[in-house]
Amino acid sequence: MADFDPYHKWLGIPKTRRPPTHYDLLGLSLDEEDREVIRGAAEQRRRFIESRRGQGQDGAVGGVVYQINEAEFTLLAPDMRREYDRRMNLFTKRKRKRQIDPNAVRPQIQSMPGRTVGEESGLTKEFAGIVAVLALSFFGMAAAAFSLPWGTSPPVRDHKAHQQMAPVAMNQPVVAAAAPMAEAAPPEQIVPVRQPVRQIPPDPPPVVPAPQEKERGFISLFDGQSLNGWRLYTGGPVVQGWVVEDGLLCLKGGQGANLITERQFEDFELELEWKTSAGNSGILYRVRTGDPFPHQSGLEYQILGRNYPRSQTFPSGSLYGLFEADPRAVQPVDEFNHARILVRGSHLEHWLNGRKVVDADRQSRTWEQAVTKSNLSRWPQFAKARRGHICLQSSDADVFFKNIRIRDLLKPVP
Repeated sequence: MADFDPYHKWLGIPKTRRPPTHYDLLGLSLDEEDREVIRGAAEQRRRFIESRRGQGQDGAVGGVVYQINEAEFTLLAPDMRREYDRRMNLFTKRKRKRQIDPNAVRPQIQSMPGRTVGEESGLTKEFAGIVAVLALSFFGMAAAAFSLPWGTSPPVRDHKAHQQMAPVAMNQPVVAAAAPMAEAAPPEQIVPVRQPVRQIPPDPPPVVPAPQEKERGFISLFDGQSLNGWRLYTGGPVVQGWVVEDGLLCLKGGQGANLITERQFEDFELELEWKTSAGNSGILYRVRTGDPFPHQSGLEYQILGRNYPRSQTFPSGSLYGLFEADPRAVQPVDEFNHARILVRGSHLEHWLNGRKVVDADRQSRTWEQAVTKSNLSRWPQFAKARRGHICLQSSDADVFFKNIRIRDLLKPVP
């Protein structure tokens, strides 16, 4: 049903609030900070949405449940919640709700008779003193600048001696001969030469690996015609949401669940191209089945459209929940981005459009601190699997993939 709105039908969120905020999804007020209340609200709504499965809207169920999980994850992490409120302009709204008791007695500033508050007060005098010091400093610097020896005559030189250049020895660097010096101008006509301000050059364009680089050993995970080799994370064939159009693997309108490969991989190099304007998706790897959601075990390469509401701390290419990528590496809207994931043992790399945006090691102290600081630590199986599936995550908007291929690093290249 094209007009079906799960946010309104299932959660009672008005249609004017699109996209819904994390607080809308959990039915919480902006100033709710009790962690047990947040967890309870998320669990209650998850169970209700899951009860809608089997009624022809399984794709919408998966998308809404994912957003509820994301809302819970964000609101339980203080740093991520502050950033979310700032980007969604919710901090101001929350601050307005926390009004001081209007009946409380507040101290009033009393002015002296015959003058306004602040006139000839200590603050006014201190401000006037600062202005005076700044003015004296400015005039002192100006006087010092004009007293420099810019107007003095240069030392007298033998111009003829300078015009006769000694022969340059072989295999020595050649230095261009200086032009004959003109007669020195009178002191009052000499003008100091000021060097122009050096401009910092812009970042060079990203270098995308040549097509012929490392071609051997890759196998295709998507034939451009069917969903062979893929299935739903919850099991069974793909029946809704994911389609193949014009050689692209497409997720239409957030009506699909998480998609995983039938095969599992350990050490690998994965490459693909993706595009979305306002979607929030991801590429998960080393995903194990058996958990309610793939992000409870797998690591996520974040995919976020440029037009997606700025509610995410982690831009595209990030290792979601742990390490942020440079947001400038993303291509403009409606252009495909090239993603590359390199996993070898405990070491992993994320590349976006030819730039390495994440470099991490699961056995490092930095990794341990990042996991402990995040909410990922509450899932005991997170990042523990040595091998697992590749997962394309559900989204609340259209997402397109193509040229999906992988190279098994444990197999020798023929």
